[in-house]
Amino acid sequence: MLQLKDVPNYKYLSANKPNFQAILWDLDGTIINSESLHTQATIDTIKELSSDNIPSEDMIAQFCYGLTDQMIYDHLQNSHLLQHTSAEKFIEYKNQKIKYLLDHISLDEIFNSNILSLMEQCYQKGIKQAVVTSSERIVAQLILGHLKLHSYFEFVIGREDTIKNKPNAMPYQSAIKRLKIPDQNIIIFEDSPAGLAAAQGTNATIYQAMWY
Repeated sequence: MLQLKDVPNYKYLSANKPNFQAILWDLDGTIINSESLHTQATIDTIKELSSDNIPSEDMIAQFCYGLTDQMIYDHLQNSHLLQHTSAEKFIEYKNQKIKYLLDHISLDEIFNSNILSLMEQCYQKGIKQAVVTSSERIVAQLILGHLKLHSYFEFVIGREDTIKNKPNAMPYQSAIKRLKIPDQNIIIFEDSPAGLAAAQGTNATIYQAMWY
């Protein structure tokens, strides 16, 4: 696994892995700097649904990082917050908050234009691309649509699409099976510990995205 502080270009990737045929992208923290969106959406949801003391933004950011909404909900339950709220209601409210935030934020704040350049280069070269995320698929599609990136991807695998989620390798293994490409010929971009652990359950080449 190699850490990348800058978004590479196709020439760099092909020089280091000449036989690569596909890229699997994580979404949050990799394609988009959305951890702040998820944190704020979680804070806003807790404020609306709970009358208890709200954890600090830093504390919420720490336990949100790289986790599914179900895991975040379970953590809030164990912390005696949202005791009378179902996971489904929490996720529904949080998704509404993310949509609102997306409509009121500058894309320059959350998206690195070099990522679009790499996606376009790979698309032109016939490299298949897909998204593997711990977010709900509807949220991932909302974000990708907002960024006008839909056309680059073969498919999106969201939290609900596999029985087990990151850090389990199942989401990436499922994506590789759908691509019908040997994992040795695939590159994975990830950023979080949970995502990297999931990626390491394959034989793909892994790059840790550190450009946000």
